[in-house]
Amino acid sequence: MNKNIVLLIPSLNPNHKLIKTVESMLEAGFEHILLVNDGSDKDHLAPFEELSKIDSVTVIGYEKNQGKGYALKYGFNYVLENFDWAEGVVTADGDGQHLAQDCIKAADAMCERDEIILGCRNFKDPSVPARNKAGNTISLFVYNYLCGIKVSDTQTGLRAIPRRFLKEFCEIEGERFEYETNMLIYISQNDLPLGEVSIATVYEDDSNEGSHFHPVKDSIKVYKPLLKYGGPRFLKFTFGSLSSGVIDLGIFTLVGLFWDSIPGATVVARVISSLYNYMFNKNAVFKNKNNKKNSMLRYYILAVCQLCASALIVTVLCKTLGAIGLGKTVIKFFVDMVLFFISFKIQREWVFK
Repeated sequence: MNKNIVLLIPSLNPNHKLIKTVESMLEAGFEHILLVNDGSDKDHLAPFEELSKIDSVTVIGYEKNQGKGYALKYGFNYVLENFDWAEGVVTADGDGQHLAQDCIKAADAMCERDEIILGCRNFKDPSVPARNKAGNTISLFVYNYLCGIKVSDTQTGLRAIPRRFLKEFCEIEGERFEYETNMLIYISQNDLPLGEVSIATVYEDDSNEGSHFHPVKDSIKVYKPLLKYGGPRFLKFTFGSLSSGVIDLGIFTLVGLFWDSIPGATVVARVISSLYNYMFNKNAVFKNKNNKKNSMLRYYILAVCQLCASALIVTVLCKTLGAIGLGKTVIKFFVDMVLFFISFKIQREWVFK
């Protein structure tokens, strides 16, 4: 392992697990461990005092609790100002969930690839509590669908970060658990190099003792940045679709007043409304600046495929279910709604990438 790596552990009111964690890291080969005391109370200072006696351990901190995000940025800034030899930082939790060999694996991958590395757990492991599996499944969907962030473990605290990104990461918003979410959004927005390594899934007990994560309050903070970043885009996409539908109906009605041809009026209305929808999505929703011809071709390929898929699926379902009259309309509504959600993802990741 590269010896010029700093292991950064933020900690609030630690117990014996912090001492065991640090000892295991030292035994594994880490020579520079930075502990950030995130405003622990007087009854929990003993672990910091004991560990501060070790030459390879540096303890810093402040009196009032500020949150995990603040503690991480405090540590990043300390590394930049005091460890000019450091080539990168590995962040880990002090409750025993991150094993020393996994921290080394992340550090090695960071040095080899020159990427930000996430240590990702396997949530298919039977030992993972059900609530953690459910939480990660929901997070994966929200991160991917709304924001286009593709990671296999959204809440991992084990992250290896090259020195060149530390200054940027000190400026990312968020003082508590939402900071790690904001970090992933920032990485995605700025197309920073991101990789993963698989790590062990460690849960010593189902209660996850030692964690200061509040299920309701902190979950809201974690998801709020995702909704703030991806929510408005999806709402604009929805508005664009609805308004193009209104335009389509309006043009069809207007043309019909002067041209007694339903197919002709339909074509004219669809051409105008689709051009409006294309321009709206390109400029207002996805803010795409790439070649217009390429994105327009992709847009209309998707539109044709979506039209064919709708017709085929609705036909099959109506025949299978024996739907007639209003039943056909209901089926078409739900089919087109599903295709609408799929279209948003395809447009973001392919049409207007």
